[in-house]
Amino acid sequence: MRFRGYNQAASFGKGLAEVMGIQQLADALQRKRNTVSQTSKHRLERAANVANVFEALDENILKGKKILLVDDVITTGSTLIAAAEALLKLPGVQVSIVTIAFARL
Repeated sequence: MRFRGYNQAASFGKGLAEVMGIQQLADALQRKRNTVSQTSKHRLERAANVANVFEALDENILKGKKILLVDDVITTGSTLIAAAEALLKLPGVQVSIVTIAFARL
């Protein structure tokens, strides 16, 4: 968002939500702190870079929900894992993921 002026994963998620007839909560997760780019990092560095970086904004809205977590590209999965872990701390939450593409390492 900072670099492009828009969030491509949120745009993808909006289209999915419309087609699936479900609600999009683009701001359900937030970063507790900014992190450096993952692009030049190896697998373990990526995981450390995003560990415990996400938090759910409103537990009352999310608890007990089935959540489809959307990202644009999965490389090592570190970001998605960190985001899913934050969501799975909430009571009764189930998480599935979808991405547009994956990068081969």
